[in-house]
Formats: sequence, structure tokens, C-alpha cells
Amino acid sequence: VRVEGNEVFDGGTLLAGAELARGDFFDLTLMQRDVGSLKDAYGANGYIRADVQASPQFFEEPGQLDLVYKIDEGKQYRVGDIKVRIDGDYPHTRQNVVLNRLDLREGDIIDIRKLRDGERRIMSSQLFEVGPMSRPEIAVEPRSPDTRMASPGKRRY
Repeated sequence: VRVEGNEVFDGGTLLAGAELARGDFFDLTLMQRDVGSLKDAYGANGYIRADVQASPQFFEEPGQLDLVYKIDEGKQYRVGDIKVRIDGDYPHTRQNVVLNRLDLREGDIIDIRKLRDGERRIMSSQLFEVGPMSRPEIAVEPRSPDTRMASPGKRRY
């Protein structure tokens, strides 16, 4: 079991929490969990577009394979503008009510786990009608190159 394409994190660090290890029987479910945990490791540090592909490489001798996780790290992202859109005829909810349910603020390094937790908190708050066809969504959009962000520690009033 090894990783390729990783530059930000050491391979040993990435594989420390892996469920599949050398000598284990191959299990597709465990491999998919490992792919998810590798994506979370990158996503927790701002690499929200990191792509992890598992590539089992079979040997000529039966019953043996190498498992290679190929990683395309992408760029590290920070939180930019947080825009709340509340639809409906008579929206009564204020934006700060929604923002208070998010653990991320402008300028923070994006943590994909915090995004998912925030989305879950908004859904469970029962502030909005949520059905199978409608649910709160947190969209991550890259900033345009000409948009400037305030320096951390400096506030605009």
C-alpha cells in the first residue's frame, strides 16, 4: 500500500490511519473508506479539490496486488465571501442566524469537515422547510483573480 503524487503530506502520515495495510486481504469497502479518509485529510487543510484515485495493481502470481493511491492535491483554499441566500415569499430569517451555524469565517483555511458539519446543523435547525427535493446547500466557488481579500487580522468597518 503506497501513495503517489503527495507533496504536502508525508506518505507515512497519510497511511497511518488507513484501514487496509500490507498483508491484509483486499476489501473494496475498506479501500473506499481509505480514499474518503485521504480526501478528508486534504480537505481538512484547505485542499478541498484534492482528487484521490485507488489503483490496485495485480501481480502475475495469483492472490497478490499492490494498492496505490494516486493523489492530485490541487490548490489550498481559504474562505472568501460567505453569501446567504434565503428564498421564499416572506423570508424572516436573518443572515447571521445561518452564519452562526457555520464554524468557518472569512480568511480561514477551508475545512471540508466543517463545511459538512455546518450544512448538517443548518438542516437540523428546522429554520427552513427541508424536503427530499430541497435542502440547504453550501457551495464552494473559487474567487475570481481580480477579487482581493482583506488581510487576516484587519477588519473592514
